[in-house]
Amino acid sequence: MPEDSPRQGVRRAKCGAQNPHDAPACQSCGAGLSPTAQEQKRVRPVPRLLLSLLVGFLVLVISACVSFWQFCGSAIRIPQELTLRRIAEVGEAIEPYRHAKHVLP
Repeated sequence: MPEDSPRQGVRRAKCGAQNPHDAPACQSCGAGLSPTAQEQKRVRPVPRLLLSLLVGFLVLVISACVSFWQFCGSAIRIPQELTLRRIAEVGEAIEPYRHAKHVLP
């Protein structure tokens, strides 16, 4: 007689006791009944693998873009700082002339 026959009941609990098909929990130990092999859904690994690869690729692209933007921002700031220093030096050189002549050169 097969394990899941209506007369015999279902042996799906942790304790292995026979239970009717429509029982919500094991009558012996009170544990929830785990599904039979026929009731279990089999999830195919290929879609999960493809989804995880896609998410990993997106994380890689986003992190590469953010790091590139950060690098470009810091590379642009260095010449700007040099220009600001030169402007300050020129301003300091003009100040004595302005004080002496009371006009800008």
